[in-house]
Amino acid sequence: MDDHAYWQGIADGLRALRDGLPDIRGEAGSPDGLVHATVGGRGELLALDLDPRIYRLGDSRAVAHTITEAVRAAGVAAAGRVGELTTRLLPGDPA
Repeated sequence: MDDHAYWQGIADGLRALRDGLPDIRGEAGSPDGLVHATVGGRGELLALDLDPRIYRLGDSRAVAHTITEAVRAAGVAAAGRVGELTTRLLPGDPA
């Protein structure tokens, strides 16, 4: 592969990545099923669903921790999908 084709492949892959990011979603829920979070490919929180039973916990720190962990896990899932997309789109080493 010549240098021009390699760099053209990089540019094409980056455009496809940019265009694909809005469609990437990472989702996760809390182990107790009270929280479900959806994070986008750019790390933005897209949705946060709270089961009404979460308010019965009575401990605001526990609620915050449960929400934070679900959002973090959804972010990790989204980042993994971005990584998969990046690996598929970018060409190999030009050497």
